[in-house]
This record gives sequence, structure tokens and C-alpha cells, in this order.
Amino acid sequence: MTTGKPAPDTRVHAKVKRLRELIEHKRTGAHERDTAARMLARILAKYDWRSGATADPGAGPYANWHFEDPRVFGSKYNQVKNASLPQIAKLIRADIRLAQKIGRSTAAPGQIKLLSPIGDAIGDAPAEIRYSVRSQYYSGGGSIDIYLLDIPEEWGWAMRRHPRFGKTMLQPTPALDALVEELKGIHRAYNYDGGDPYTDLVWKRYAGEIAVGNGAHNGLVL
Repeated sequence: MTTGKPAPDTRVHAKVKRLRELIEHKRTGAHERDTAARMLARILAKYDWRSGATADPGAGPYANWHFEDPRVFGSKYNQVKNASLPQIAKLIRADIRLAQKIGRSTAAPGQIKLLSPIGDAIGDAPAEIRYSVRSQYYSGGGSIDIYLLDIPEEWGWAMRRHPRFGKTMLQPTPALDALVEELKGIHRAYNYDGGDPYTDLVWKRYAGEIAVGNGAHNGLVL
């Protein structure tokens, strides 16, 4: 029986090992330990750990963790259902920082980092990119938005054929698209979505978008 999930490669195993070391180290602070546990939970949910030689014999208490369908409740919603939006935004910032830290620490010395087709986009992204997570309340709800700052032009943008309009135009590169998708995954992990596309009902804990925060493409929603 297959799960449809990819098997973890050696880099994923290295990341899991590093996260467990952080969680178990006696000098790791409580906040960083919680953040590492959240990131480990997402990784363990993403891959098929039962796949023969790539199975993870050290999964321990995390092996049987259960994660709700993200199309209904995000995998971390139960931990923040009574939290304020600024508190959730703080957790999202911590997740992004840890993804940068773990992604870069698992690369071998002198290794040229390539974009992984199955994740690590935050760690693979240029180090000069900054992330701003902003929350706000308004009548009827609230939002948490993630802004990308200082995206290198040559890394983030290229002339590509638009899949909808059929013409060549300046668009985000596959690397930037992958980064945005990973950020969306972090963003929705604390959210829920009970919307109905047939009635245009929007029912979420918070709204939000991923957008460019400065430069020539300032304000562009990704």
C-alpha cells in the first residue's frame, strides 16, 4: 500500500537528525524547541517513512503523529486556536527562520545548493532575501501577510511563457514559485478553511497573501 508521498532522501534524513538534536539538546530554549518540533512534524507528515531502505527507524514518539487534512484544518491549528493573530505571526516568523537555519546547515561544505523538487525552498533561497510577517485585524476578521524583501532580480524573475495568456512575459522563476509555495504551507499550517467554492463562501481563521515588499515589483501578489 502506497501513500502517494515521496520517499525521504539523505538530505531529508540529515534535516530530521538536526531537528531531533535541537529538540533533545538540554541548552535549546523552549521557544526554539517548540519551533523545531513544528518543523519536524511537517517533514514527517510530508514523506513516506515506510518505504523500505529509506524508512526512519528513529522516528520514536513522532512516528504515529496524525495530521488533519490542510484543506480543512492546518496541521498546527489546534495549538493556536485560542491565540491572537500577532501570536500566530510570531510563530510563522520563527518557522521561516528555522527553515533557513536548518536548510543551510544540512548542505555539505563547498556544496553548490540546487533547488530541491520536494522542498527546502526557504533554505535554498538567496540569503539576502528578507521576510516580513504582518498581522492586522479589520471589521469581520483579520489577516496575516508575508512580504518578501530584497529578492535578487536575476534569481526571482525571468521571461517565461504565461500558462494562461499564452505569451512571453516577465514572471517569477520556478525557484521563486517554489519558495512561495513553501511559505504558503507555513501560512496555512495555523489556519482553517471551511469555504465552499459553489457558494463563494469564504470561512477562514485569517486571510492573507504572499507578496513582494519592495523593489521594482513592490506590491505584486505571488
